[in-house]
Amino acid sequence: MKRSLYVLAGLMQLVSLLLFSKFVCTAQAARPNIVFVLADDLGYGDLGCTGSEFAKTPNLDAFAKQSHVFNNAYAPAPQCSPTRAAILTGEYPARLHITTWIGGEKPEEYKGLQMPEQRKSLPDDAYTLAQYLKSSGYETIQIGKWHVGDNPAAPAKFGFDHTIGFAKGAGPGKPEAWFSPYPNIKDLKGPPGEFITERLTTEAVKFIASKREKPFFMMFQHYNVHAPVVAPPGDVLRYVDEGRPKDKGKLNATYLAAVEQVDKSFGQLVAALKKTGQFDNTIIVFFSDNGANTWDGSNAPYRGGKKEFYEGGIHMPLMMRIPDGLKERRDHDQPVSGIDFFPTFVELTGGSLRDVKAPIDGVSLLPVLMKNEPLKRDCLFWHHPALSRTFKEIPPQGVVREGPWKLIDFYSPSDRDELYNLDEDPGEKNDLAEKYPERVEQMRAKLQAHLKAVGAQMVVDTKGSSHRHPPD
Repeated sequence: MKRSLYVLAGLMQLVSLLLFSKFVCTAQAARPNIVFVLADDLGYGDLGCTGSEFAKTPNLDAFAKQSHVFNNAYAPAPQCSPTRAAILTGEYPARLHITTWIGGEKPEEYKGLQMPEQRKSLPDDAYTLAQYLKSSGYETIQIGKWHVGDNPAAPAKFGFDHTIGFAKGAGPGKPEAWFSPYPNIKDLKGPPGEFITERLTTEAVKFIASKREKPFFMMFQHYNVHAPVVAPPGDVLRYVDEGRPKDKGKLNATYLAAVEQVDKSFGQLVAALKKTGQFDNTIIVFFSDNGANTWDGSNAPYRGGKKEFYEGGIHMPLMMRIPDGLKERRDHDQPVSGIDFFPTFVELTGGSLRDVKAPIDGVSLLPVLMKNEPLKRDCLFWHHPALSRTFKEIPPQGVVREGPWKLIDFYSPSDRDELYNLDEDPGEKNDLAEKYPERVEQMRAKLQAHLKAVGAQMVVDTKGSSHRHPPD
């Protein structure tokens, strides 16, 4: 009996390897398209498929039922710019020296700390996913929010053939600027009163429907649901009629309508892919750059929200569909990060990571997607050495996730730690740092070694060096 089980297990492994090999060969021959959709400030609990009682997200809910769903997916930062930079490069924000949002004025000194100078754009020598895909024969397009530098020529510099909807900074501007004629976005044209998400989606659908000889990579980065939270008035009124407050309080009508705009857009993209016969050969990803503001959205069941390193700020919904014939939802519980998209897309498109001449901190998710094997990675890291005037309430800190354990190491001047077991306490209510001091020391040592390895910037304690700083 035992021998039969061994034989059966061996056959199953052989079949899995054959399927994996077939997929890689197919990827090399067919070169799948990629549509990457990134929501802005959308909380984990803001979708029907992640537990929302109020959101109307039928398209994303349907997509989740036929996709790979990652239940422990993380943004590389709880703010937009570092997450976007990390997705584009596959590098940790600490390595890029972009660990807070670009454009925030930082205090020169805060509570005896000298703040490091953060980059205001992607570094000139950065190598992006778009550059890699373009060099390997893809047509590339960036739609919507950029926010890793204010130069409108930057997307082209970093590998995008086409750019639509570029705005400086975080978004279109005041609420009225979200509607046509889009005064702060020069390349967008639409009928008077048209909403920006509708225009960006129309342009994306046109691109999908256009004839081309090359496969394409589309980076669709939404402005919704970032503040100021804006949505078409008619959509807002429907939620008001259902009893939601218009613009005050958590999960208000305007916020829910803005979430619905993201869902409608996603549905139109999927419909366009199906209509043009490209759906089955397109990698489709839905992700969010960081958690929701706690006064608007929902990060349930997690603690905290945008700007915070508790789970509500970095634990994101992630759904991915690849051309593997999957017909029903498949859940994955391994921790993954936004830094993993670059290496994953390299392999899904038939390439090799040996061909990428740049540091890649992420790992390919192909072993999880194809064989449900564990990733060869012990820890995930986060690092926040800089403050802006608007984020003074978030002190300098670093984070390590190792298996179920999560350490939050507050740097000087706090010099304290919090430790959580996320398997037993996903809401981070029970700090175990005092109970497990040895684990705290071990995980802090791994964080310090990581920060040294990536050349991370640190705050400088003007009153003396802190033991929390990694050694020189």
